Amino acid sequence: MGMFDKVKKTTIKSRLYEEKLYEAALEEVESGEIRKGLYAKALSKAEGDKEKADGIYLKLRVQSIMDDIETQQINERESAKAYEALQESKKIEATTVKANKSKAAKEKKLSKYAINGIKFRSKKDFEIYTGELKKAAEKSSPEDKEALDKRIKEAIEAAETEIDEKNYSSSHKGEDSSYHIKEKKYSIDGITFNTKSDFEAYIASHPQS
Repeated sequence: MGMFDKVKKTTIKSRLYEEKLYEAALEEVESGEIRKGLYAKALSKAEGDKEKADGIYLKLRVQSIMDDIETQQINERESAKAYEALQESKKIEATTVKANKSKAAKEKKLSKYAINGIKFRSKKDFEIYTGELKKAAEKSSPEDKEALDKRIKEAIEAAETEIDEKNYSSSHKGEDSSYHIKEKKYSIDGITFNTKSDFEAYIASHPQS
């Protein structure tokens, strides 16, 4: 089919479509369905001539029907776009949730040993890292070395406490949750110490006779 024939066919379809709209508008008028605002506009254009106003009203009503159809099509397109956007949002959300679960699973596999915001896969990796930190601090002041040793010690204690708690929870499932991990108790002279280091410090400063 040539370009001219395509244009001609489109024109014919357009005329048939317009004819159907006029038919619908006339049926409305014959059934007494008159849009007062639209008829008032037609009467104004006809300068008060009712016969002319009837013809003008039909033209205005056809245009009004076309506007209604176009508005409906626009709304449908917007609804389709909104639906697509919603589906895309759900897809992104599902991907994010999956990524977070994967990240959480990876972190779960890490050991409890951490320092400087870094979690290590094993205690061995932690010891290698902290060993390098100690080497790097060899030329530092005694205070800096002491502070580093303290941080490393606290990191180890925190990791081992968490490991003990986890092991205790695993081996005491179903028991009263008010019970906590059994901590090692260091005591002497009626004094109980929170840590082994406090206990050793006390022993060193209070030699037994």
